[in-house]
Amino acid sequence: MRKIFLTALAGIAVASAANAVVADRLWIIGDPAGGWDPTKGIELTKTSEGVFEYDLKITSEKSGFGFVDQLAAEGDWTTLNAHRYVAPSSGYMPVIGENSMEYATSDYCWDLPTGEYKLTVDTKNMKLILAGDEPVVKPAALYFLGDTNDWTASPEYAFTSDDNVVHTFKATVIRSAEDCTFKIATNGWATEYSNGKKDMKAGNTYPIGPGKGVENMGFAEDIEDATLILDTKAMTLTVLSGSSAVTEIAADENAPVEYYNLQGVRLSNPKGLVIRKQGSNVTKTIIR
Repeated sequence: MRKIFLTALAGIAVASAANAVVADRLWIIGDPAGGWDPTKGIELTKTSEGVFEYDLKITSEKSGFGFVDQLAAEGDWTTLNAHRYVAPSSGYMPVIGENSMEYATSDYCWDLPTGEYKLTVDTKNMKLILAGDEPVVKPAALYFLGDTNDWTASPEYAFTSDDNVVHTFKATVIRSAEDCTFKIATNGWATEYSNGKKDMKAGNTYPIGPGKGVENMGFAEDIEDATLILDTKAMTLTVLSGSSAVTEIAADENAPVEYYNLQGVRLSNPKGLVIRKQGSNVTKTIIR
């Protein structure tokens, strides 16, 4: 019995040691090294046995990276990943302080947003220690993605939002479903929205939901001077055009405040995204 118990303990020790490979040299790979390439890496500064440091400055919205104790040949991801210190999960954003680390168990990378950081990689205790700016991740932008732009995210097709709930996109014209079907999604399709309808018309609000596995959507006819308003809390998509938008009406500056929905119907108990009108001043606002 004692022999079996000691054997079990030995097995645990071996397993732990296998996940705690003490590096003699260490490289950072990924975006900071100029892109994901098994041959590319920036060597970290060794400060003591198994401990390395690196000052990381990120100017892009997000940067992904990993660490290896050996680079590999071009295209040889198998060898690279066999020598890789990885995050606990895919796209893991480390916190200020200590973060657990594993060795050669996956290809999970670390992600950090814009900022200046000091990385301490302790391969003896399998920790990534982060100091510097507090990571603040901005909500991913949403884009109009469809046939008209080859389903490619670019700034001119981005929605704007002040609260990351109500998102607005404006276009001179959006073609009918015959020429352009589309979805609303983040760059990379981590989040997407659609309702599968291909007969939508200006002046209406439609329910919308997660777009994965749902057909593309579109309009029954071309929409000129188009405005799309996506409310990710109410899960609605409102379609406006130059002919259906509420226009300013000349009135006295002391006129009472009136509220309308996005179809121009006056509201007695306004809530959510509405149109506020006082005299000639017409604006969109959110009432919670």
